[in-house]
Amino acid sequence: MRKSVKRLLYFFLTIIVIFVTLFGVSVFYGGVYFRWIGDNAEEAGEFLKEKSYNLAKQADRLKGIRKVAEDTVSKAGKAIDFVNGTNNKD
Repeated sequence: MRKSVKRLLYFFLTIIVIFVTLFGVSVFYGGVYFRWIGDNAEEAGEFLKEKSYNLAKQADRLKGIRKVAEDTVSKAGKAIDFVNGTNNKD
């Protein structure tokens, strides 16, 4: 019980410090720092978007390679069956 009250007190104290800091920044400096954070977040978003498109292209390429490999294995299996004389029809 005592430990949970202590944690709750620290949590509220942290929230108050964050609020006072943000309020102080906005009063003394205006929105300059908030815009800076927004601009950097936008740049990070563009970077992540670019990387996700690159990953999607790679995934599509791998999917195509998998399809080619499946076709090749299927054809090889049919050729082996033909050579061995076993004619398994699906």
